[in-house]
Amino acid sequence: MEQLDALSDRSVTLALQELAEEFRSGDDGPRTDAEAQQLVESLLASGGYEGSSVGDILNSEEAASIIARRLLEVAVEDPDVGDIASEIVAEPPTDEQLAVETAVTGVVVLAALITWLQTKVDIRIRRKEGKTDFDFHLTKGASSERTVQSVAQVVTRIFFGGS
Repeated sequence: MEQLDALSDRSVTLALQELAEEFRSGDDGPRTDAEAQQLVESLLASGGYEGSSVGDILNSEEAASIIARRLLEVAVEDPDVGDIASEIVAEPPTDEQLAVETAVTGVVVLAALITWLQTKVDIRIRRKEGKTDFDFHLTKGASSERTVQSVAQVVTRIFFGGS
């Protein structure tokens, strides 16, 4: 974890961007930043935390940097993505190494978070008559329905701190 602590905020953002690119699972996720924010808010609500707008939080560069660091820490400790996340933290990318323009931290956090979530739960998005609904289902390797609740609690910790 010392390596992660030593990274600049910019390096953390670039590391998350690379991690998101590494695990991106196609076009089955949210189509817009607003939809991604709704998805995260829906997951937080399923974990019992409602009230704050994810967009409001991520629009603050300072808050987004804190959340980015927490998310990268969770990724490093995660059994599904930890090996690759650790490699990225050990040798974080530079601006010149990434093929696309680096977005603001909040957008990168959303993309990386959605990508990480897709390694934990199957996210089903239903769009009908201008309304979007989200369902969270267990992936094949999950052991119980509490997994969705557990993932929601981790996301709450990423956004709001605590243990």
